[in-house]
Amino acid sequence: EAKKALAWAKTAKPEDAATIEAMSKELGESIKAIKGNWGTLKVIVEALGELRSKEAAKTLKKLAFKKEAKDQQEEEVQALAIVNLGKLADPKEISAFEEISKHESKNIAKAAYTALGFYGTSKGRIRKQVVEVMMKRLDMEYPSSGGQGGKSVSAEKQERWTEVSPAMVTSMKALCRENTINDIENWREWWKDNKKNPKAEAWKDDDDKE
Repeated sequence: EAKKALAWAKTAKPEDAATIEAMSKELGESIKAIKGNWGTLKVIVEALGELRSKEAAKTLKKLAFKKEAKDQQEEEVQALAIVNLGKLADPKEISAFEEISKHESKNIAKAAYTALGFYGTSKGRIRKQVVEVMMKRLDMEYPSSGGQGGKSVSAEKQERWTEVSPAMVTSMKALCRENTINDIENWREWWKDNKKNPKAEAWKDDDDKE
């Protein structure tokens, strides 16, 4: 049943709004009955992400922003919920994603950065807000040696950076509409050039472009 729900969710249309809300509520309530069935739970989480409804968001938030996961399977579900909640690109959740990106688990942090990338379809002012968050986190995840009194990056921080940086770079590309930058220092330079320029191409809304 969960797989059928996922298949339908992927093809749902705006005019199916009533069915989408009803299905979202039903899926949310079914989670209690399948406790421990991690495979089915993951399918439900994906279906809720595809439905992108208010009811879906309620359930996804409970799974995404919960307390510490008890084991790896629970953490995997939490990470999946974070990513799928990101698909809703709700501006009200930006600060929550920023907060959970600080999680000591690399998988949870990576999920948060992936989720923020879904705001790449948002209006320019929202995308800029998210990029500000990403740049703050970037400086915390991998501080510039020049800006840290010449201190080198620890092995532990380097290992974390290796894990989370691909998600951060991918999301930055989506948010900034800039597909050619992969180097971290180049992103810092790009941000210096564009953050105070309201007319920058990166912050234009799609309907403002010719």
